[in-house]
Amino acid sequence: MEATVKATKSENAKRSTSEIKTNVAKRRKKEVVIEKREMKASWLKTFEPKQVSDLLLHAKKLEDIRNWFKLARSSKLNRILLLTGPTGCLKLSTARLVANEANYVVKEYVTSTAIDRDLLYDEKSSSTFEAQPNQAEKFKNYLLKSSNYGTLFSSKDCVIIVKDFPNIFLRKGNEEEFAEILTVYKAKGTAPLIFILTESPSKASNLEYRLFPDSLRAALGIESIEMNAVSATNMKKAMKVICATMKASTVDFQQPSDDTLESIVAQSQGDIRNAVNNLQLITQQGSFNEIVSLRGPKKAIARAKIDKGVGKDELMDILHGVGRALYPKWEVNEAKLTRRPEDLADIFQTQPVNYMELVHSNYLKRFGSIEDV
Repeated sequence: MEATVKATKSENAKRSTSEIKTNVAKRRKKEVVIEKREMKASWLKTFEPKQVSDLLLHAKKLEDIRNWFKLARSSKLNRILLLTGPTGCLKLSTARLVANEANYVVKEYVTSTAIDRDLLYDEKSSSTFEAQPNQAEKFKNYLLKSSNYGTLFSSKDCVIIVKDFPNIFLRKGNEEEFAEILTVYKAKGTAPLIFILTESPSKASNLEYRLFPDSLRAALGIESIEMNAVSATNMKKAMKVICATMKASTVDFQQPSDDTLESIVAQSQGDIRNAVNNLQLITQQGSFNEIVSLRGPKKAIARAKIDKGVGKDELMDILHGVGRALYPKWEVNEAKLTRRPEDLADIFQTQPVNYMELVHSNYLKRFGSIEDV
């Protein structure tokens, strides 16, 4: 009897120990899965600047923007600023963070995705709804109401930031209506107003020249601050900070070499978003360690392989590849594409699914209506 009891206790102890080990293994596996998810999440969100000291900005430009906010607060007139610069130089982040530092409440205009029609008609119920204001009217109402009315949760002054322009002003022929809205705002608005504008190589598609001609700037006293592309030194420092953070927080992160970082920085051409995206893609490939370990006469070959690893093919990186899929070019006098989407997916060393996810997430945005898809 005693022997049976001892055997039962021994079996229970073994079962208990086995269950504990199983639970520990499951918990560790779950933690690894969570870490993998965090690593696959967008690093642009994870590592976006949280304070002014995080900005990769020249000290002189930062001082200019700070001085503008100081003058905006002391001035009785509402001031309008054009914050311009190339893609990925942190224009919006800079405006937000410096505004917060200056104790402003930031209000950002976002274009409505609702259908822009004068009348909305329901065929099933045969009923006509009230007339809806067009995008220009909604934009003007937003500026005036946001400027003249504060929030219930704060007594701070507010600043309005506009980066997402209404679609009506992206089309030619509506420049005068836009100028009228700004003229009304200058007369009736009370809050500082900042427009975020990205440089464009063509004046025809550059909103800074189309919507803000010199005559309008002079009439309304519109000021302009031009931001520069992120310097290679600052960008490489940012890449190293990201790598150090990911290495400390994830088990699957593979540390890229200095050669790889230099290649990413060189191809980004001052665009920090492009650099962070390519860094995330290359560190998830798992193939660059053996490439960058080459030295001596084979270093040039290694450099070429690294360049291709971060998405370089005929000066095309991963985001340019997405652009070629969304806006394809056709052969002259032939009904075929210069590059097939299937071929584009195979150019990069990263998994094709990563490239296709970028294409799918941006595909619908290039169409005007669902019928065009």
